[in-house]
Amino acid sequence: VDHFTKFVVMAVQAVCGDGVVDGEEECDDGNVDNGDGCSADCGKIEAFFQCSGAPSVCEQTIEPKFSAAMFYGETDLQGSANEIWVRLSFNVPLKAGGRIHLGGFTGTGTPNSNTVPLVFTDTTMSPYLEPRGAWVQSTGTLTVTVKEEATSSLAFGFELTNPNTDNGAARVTVSCSGCLNKESYSTVSMKTLTVSTSVLEVDYTAPTCSETKFGADCSETCLGTVVGSLCQCEPGFFDHDCGTEGTLLGSAVQTVPANVARSVTLTTGEGVSIPANALASTTPISIKLYDAKPTTSSAQSELTSIGSVAVFGPAGTQFASPVALTLSFTESDLPAGSTAEAYWLNEATGLWESVGGTVSGGTITAQVDHFTKFVVMAVQAVCGDGVVDGEEECDDGNVDNGDGCSADCGKIEAFFQCSGAPSVCEQTIEPKFSAAMFYGETDLQGSANEIWVRLSFNVPLKAGGRIHLGGFTGTGTPNSNTVPLVFTDTTMSPYLEPRGAWVQSTGTLTVTVKEEATSSLAFGFELTNPNTDNGAARVTVSCSGCLNKESYSTVSMKTLTVSTSVLEVDYTAPTCSETKFGADCSETCLGTVVGSLCQCEPGFFDHD
Repeated sequence: VDHFTKFVVMAVQAVCGDGVVDGEEECDDGNVDNGDGCSADCGKIEAFFQCSGAPSVCEQTIEPKFSAAMFYGETDLQGSANEIWVRLSFNVPLKAGGRIHLGGFTGTGTPNSNTVPLVFTDTTMSPYLEPRGAWVQSTGTLTVTVKEEATSSLAFGFELTNPNTDNGAARVTVSCSGCLNKESYSTVSMKTLTVSTSVLEVDYTAPTCSETKFGADCSETCLGTVVGSLCQCEPGFFDHDCGTEGTLLGSAVQTVPANVARSVTLTTGEGVSIPANALASTTPISIKLYDAKPTTSSAQSELTSIGSVAVFGPAGTQFASPVALTLSFTESDLPAGSTAEAYWLNEATGLWESVGGTVSGGTITAQVDHFTKFVVMAVQAVCGDGVVDGEEECDDGNVDNGDGCSADCGKIEAFFQCSGAPSVCEQTIEPKFSAAMFYGETDLQGSANEIWVRLSFNVPLKAGGRIHLGGFTGTGTPNSNTVPLVFTDTTMSPYLEPRGAWVQSTGTLTVTVKEEATSSLAFGFELTNPNTDNGAARVTVSCSGCLNKESYSTVSMKTLTVSTSVLEVDYTAPTCSETKFGADCSETCLGTVVGSLCQCEPGFFDHD
């Protein structure tokens, strides 16, 4: 201290959300929301943030990410066991229990397993990972679990079976779920890293099989004609082994002159629309529709045929510009969570390849540049594989919320935009109050004062959200949950509940949104002006539960702080009797009255 007087120790009760850092608070940013740097109870500065000032201003100090990923393979021999060695570097600790996902090792012969052994040449790494990982063949993803907190890097190996066919460089995504220490309620996610690696890149030499055997290891029986490692079917037979015979449902043949637009269709609706510049010479266009729903090989287990096979001829015809095919399918055969796409059979690989298409009821229209066999397939989406398909709006290669793409890939989260595959998501807007204006009707001390408020915001505030106006301190208005709101603009009244909640100690009024408000709100409420000199109020405008979170967004509404003179009054001491004191001379002094105060004799205390 710099002077002598009376001193005593007081207990100060911290109030989170009042913009004052006191008590055991580490921060106080004027609201009670998580994810903005200061936790909802003001007890923690959240991970990867730094906060300063009062109200606290919090900024993200680091973007948690994998800074590097390196992969090495021991062999490029097709079909052989290959030890894959991995080294990962990251810029924040990964906590125990976190799951690291390495996705994109597709084309291998390794079956699904929850017990893939991990190998450690550097034995100092073994304590940090559980000894076995989980492998999913369809997405080519290995998930390993952190056993003890890892600070900066990890290195390990695991075995995969090399592909049996030509295979280019793998595009591997490295992501992490539950890896960040969230004890401070941080909603920051680990950024996904995508790298190209040749660890599964092999050259394929077709095996020499018997006349009826085909496949990478000559283990499958062909009911058609074996050509190399593939089974080619006779007309009317389908499936990768030619085991399904189709019944001819209809056919059509029409000669189409060069440079003439023409449509060829069946009575069942299947057909092709050929633009004028697609054919260079006169061509007999044919369509044959077979009642067959071909099965796929194990390499395409996510596909299920839901329509009849349409064979367009002459087979192999190439068009100078795309033609529009129309195919039919049975809507009731489309499984929940799947989408319908048009596929063509690549005779060179034996695989069905998508041309997408636009669905309308039980038909699909797709643009193609050649003729072959076509069928409609149901595609089952796999969230986390980095491919946007089925009913997915996005797929960023992981199953985390809060990074722009929801955990089930079904939604692009609020205030983000995502593009590409794997999806790259960027925040497009920072939800905030863009302006707040306050007006008071009187500056007379101790008088009732009508406070008028106008708020502007850049995102809709949803019904049920609570707007907090904090910092109106020094007033004589007691606590109340029924402060009437006044609307001079009657168009505003449907958007707010008619009464607010007032807390005198923090000078905070909380009002509740009744109907979604799109851009602005205006209303009034009454406070009692202070009875003492009072400077400009530093009012914080914040919102809890105001953002529409149906898309799992973890973004918070940014707090606005403004200075307003609505409670600024000048004080003139009243003239009281010798024993009366206080702003309105209503209190009795047992000491000596000096101005509006009661001064005590030595050994006497309290304000009176």
